[in-house]
Amino acid sequence: MHVTFRESHGLEETALPFDPAQDPADLVVLSFSDSDLGAFSAGWKRADGSLPTLRLLTRPLAQIEAAAQGVCAALATQLGSAASVEVIDCDSEIGSGALPTRRIASRAVALIPMRGPGAAPRGPAEALRGT
Repeated sequence: MHVTFRESHGLEETALPFDPAQDPADLVVLSFSDSDLGAFSAGWKRADGSLPTLRLLTRPLAQIEAAAQGVCAALATQLGSAASVEVIDCDSEIGSGALPTRRIASRAVALIPMRGPGAAPRGPAEALRGT
């Protein structure tokens, strides 16, 4: 955990945000009150690593790959010849855009609509809707 104390100011007095260039942490909590931080700390200790959101956000790339492969297989069955489905490498924003300049390796499921001879008469959207 990183704790950086700068100065005490109101929101209207603060300077522009900056990147302290610290190593990524599991979770960062920003608060203006000690009681907020105390309550958060107590809950964090009680959870003992079982917070579902944090567990999902910090899982290894191999687990993300396995989950993506499972989704890929299910979609391929549903789509048939309407689209090809594959797991591809991607880079994701850290913290849903909280650090837009920093990226983390991840996996994505790509759907590529089939065209031409041998393609299903209906497209991927119709195949997924079952229409």
